[in-house]
Amino acid sequence: MRSPHLRFPMRLPAIAAAVALLLSLFAPPAAASGAGARLEGRVVGPDSAPLAGASVLLDGAPRARTDAAGRFALDVAPAAHRLEIRLAGYRTLRRELAAEDLAGELRIVLEPAARFAGEIVVEALRAAERAPYAVSEITPERLETLDYGQEMPRLLAATPSIAAYSESGLAVGGGYSYFTLRGLSQARINMTFDGVPLNDPEESAVYFANFGGFTGALSRVQVQRGVGTSSVGAPSYG
Repeated sequence: MRSPHLRFPMRLPAIAAAVALLLSLFAPPAAASGAGARLEGRVVGPDSAPLAGASVLLDGAPRARTDAAGRFALDVAPAAHRLEIRLAGYRTLRRELAAEDLAGELRIVLEPAARFAGEIVVEALRAAERAPYAVSEITPERLETLDYGQEMPRLLAATPSIAAYSESGLAVGGGYSYFTLRGLSQARINMTFDGVPLNDPEESAVYFANFGGFTGALSRVQVQRGVGTSSVGAPSYG
């Protein structure tokens, strides 16, 4: 008579799969956590004002932009990373982050790309009130009265010793227009704007057709008849 023995309907691979399933069900939840980390930061300027719209790059790849408060947040792996912050008008910031730097909010200060050491003073070549030569001054109020859209030679025609004309013959001086000072052509008249010479280096002349709305950029005009204070270039008789 045969002795009775147990029979297992499942094969060994099926048993192993069932055991693995049971182990995964009873595994603690903490084992699945910690797979990622949170990188948070706030980007500000030197005055601590928030900087919005700054590009945030992580390991060379764009990941986010700062909001109106200058803040950003990223889901990252808990490891070392290379952080880069870019914003137009500011110097790019690059920082190596260790895993422990991911805890808490980073405060990132961007420096402006350029700074002025101090105020800029613009000085023009102007004659003093008691200069020993003839000087005519066109004040801002007079400029506003004389300006009706014409080119500069036509506007200067109201100044003593100046005669103006244009190639088109129009009163507004459309196209190329010219003027003479005491009979001297524009190639012999020294013109400066805030002390910077305007005369063309080749022909020593100034073509006002190349300047749009030139009168609108002026606050005062001084016409010196004679050698005057001219100190730049060969044409120094006006």
